[in-house]
Amino acid sequence: MKTDRKIEDQQKLILRICHKCGHANESVKELERCQKCSKAFLPLMYATCSDAKTTKEYKNLFQESSEVEPEDVIKGLVAIWD
Repeated sequence: MKTDRKIEDQQKLILRICHKCGHANESVKELERCQKCSKAFLPLMYATCSDAKTTKEYKNLFQESSEVEPEDVIKGLVAIWD
């Protein structure tokens, strides 16, 4: 159980794989664009995108990793990116 506690104390990272170039983007804040090819990302909570009426409201949809709710996170995901 020490391992679980150690993980909880560390700052959490959001990992997004770019579907255009395949780059693995890591950040504590949800990124708006791929760090390698600048392809735009939708926010993790993209279902609420239609609620954003201004650019500022849209940018506020991108969250810090500490703001992401545990039920919105996929843990231990393994995938083959093809």
